[in-house]
Amino acid sequence: MSRLRSGDEGYGTWDSSGKSNITSNNDLDLNNNNDLSNDIVCYRGISVTALQKIWQDVLDEVLAADIQLTVIVRKGKRKGRVANVDGMVNFDPGQDAQEKLRKDWTVEDVCANVVLSTKSSQSPGFYLDVLLGESNDQACVGPPFRGAFISQARKCSFGELVESIVAHYQGQDRDLTRTYVWLDLFSANQPNLTAKDSDLADGVKKQYEELLQEGLHVAIERFEERLIFFDRWEKPSPLKRMWCVWEIYGAIKCGKSFTPIFAPGEDERFVQLMEDETPRAITTAFAALNMANAECFSSRDRDMIDEAVKSIDGGYSALNAAVLAEIRRWLVLTSHRIVEARKTANGSTAEVAVLMYNVAWLLRDQGQYDVALKLHQEVLQIRKKTLGTIHPLTSTTMHNMASVLYSQGQYDVALKLYQEVLEIEQESTMACTAGVLDLQGQYDAAVELYQEALKIRKEKLGREHPLTATVLHNMASVLYSQGKYDAALKWYQDALEIRMEKLGLDHALVAATRYWMSFAFSDLERFAEALEAANDALEILRLNFPSDDMHPRFGYAWLAKGRALLGLGDSNHAEAVSALELSVEIREMRLGPDHDLTAASLYWLAVATQDADMAQRALEIRRQKLGDGHPLTVKSREQAQALTA
Repeated sequence: MSRLRSGDEGYGTWDSSGKSNITSNNDLDLNNNNDLSNDIVCYRGISVTALQKIWQDVLDEVLAADIQLTVIVRKGKRKGRVANVDGMVNFDPGQDAQEKLRKDWTVEDVCANVVLSTKSSQSPGFYLDVLLGESNDQACVGPPFRGAFISQARKCSFGELVESIVAHYQGQDRDLTRTYVWLDLFSANQPNLTAKDSDLADGVKKQYEELLQEGLHVAIERFEERLIFFDRWEKPSPLKRMWCVWEIYGAIKCGKSFTPIFAPGEDERFVQLMEDETPRAITTAFAALNMANAECFSSRDRDMIDEAVKSIDGGYSALNAAVLAEIRRWLVLTSHRIVEARKTANGSTAEVAVLMYNVAWLLRDQGQYDVALKLHQEVLQIRKKTLGTIHPLTSTTMHNMASVLYSQGQYDVALKLYQEVLEIEQESTMACTAGVLDLQGQYDAAVELYQEALKIRKEKLGREHPLTATVLHNMASVLYSQGKYDAALKWYQDALEIRMEKLGLDHALVAATRYWMSFAFSDLERFAEALEAANDALEILRLNFPSDDMHPRFGYAWLAKGRALLGLGDSNHAEAVSALELSVEIREMRLGPDHDLTAASLYWLAVATQDADMAQRALEIRRQKLGDGHPLTVKSREQAQALTA
């Protein structure tokens, strides 16, 4: 629910804790003063059946009977009123305007032309009163806090909103006549909410301020269920509005979970993308989500929300992570359903294997390693049967299985699987195997294997090929892990020259080599060069990811900059801490709080702040992910002991 002004949108908030089938409505009392209701809001929803009837009456022109909406393109010959524009405008219906069919009406259209119609405005202000006055079923309005609190953006399709709510509850076999939903356009006093501040009585203004500061969040907690309507799974409209941020904040503050419901057709669109595109397209589709950029009509309200959100642990990053977690959960559930439906309909065909492969990749990216591994195993069997054991797609599947095993920390099994496909893709498999050895801390063996892969790639592709540069870069990383920083810099420089020449000065892989060079410079106490390399990396990454400054690669670059600044002395300490904090924030949000790379950022932030608890947290992550004997775990243990001594 939000206060609306010209050009603004409103929302409710969401979460999912319990379900209820209502069999009676004896406690209905719209004048009950114990349910947080006031002149602004009433926390009683309407039945889903009543919601369906409202929409059908809009379509049948029973409601807003004399209204014809027109979309104005530009000024023309005729005069008329346009929403959100004071006064009259000129337009030509044939050329400058298009009829807006009722099936395309938005939530805002229904609010403006049904709820705020002349007939409705004669009531005290709540559309609930209109419903009760016209309905033969007094149970069309529910008891206080019964049912679901619905969050939605006013720009979204009202019909799609209704359809998604109906589908959500029909899937649970609910009685829609006794299942209630709270929508602000029906259960809030729209005349008061849309009025200018100067038109409101002092008492109503005070109620509004109390509602914003505390009352709405109390109500969010008391509803049985909290839902949010997403019109598009990758770019949900509600998340672009600051009021939704406030409501999400309220839900998190109350310790409640939340459930997204999606517009009709969104799962089919997701299926099409999974079948036609690479799985990476799925994960990057919502990478730029950042509710800190949400819009708000009132600067005063925005300042209040900003201050409140930033006061919680993690701030906007925590909110973004919570929403992304729910979207990912939907992606995973939908993916499972897609795969099972395709297998049932078509059997285990090569085409189904492509979909299964993409879903497995997505599951791996979401940290669902067990399920991803099972799917990869099924894909491998299909591809061995249909394509043969030496086909490139078969070896690709085996590579991905090994990658999942590596992500689970099953390094020995991953090594064995890489070795099985060595004859199919000899040099690339050598490189992958060397990568696992590196992560295990078996640096000498990793260097030996990288050298073999490098020899093959030089012979097959030439010394100046970008894939040769990849092996050079990885070799340098192993040498760096061994503490051979001068040797590592030489290999990094060789890789950098190839990448700059063959890929371009602004390629993301050039940035990767630069931030790794920065790490090596810092360990050699060449901090000015380290800072220059880190800044180069940041500049290149900003060019590659202009709308995603939380991309995981920024976690490396900010860590590199923080370490360099830390070495440059006390005058740079505050800036160093800020850079390291940003690295932690990015990695916690995009990789997870328990990722081993998150531990790396925490380790250096603990160095900068002398925070023993943070050092201990980094140690526990590394113990869990890398094992007690890993060199990085040993390093963290020494740091934690030093800080607690």
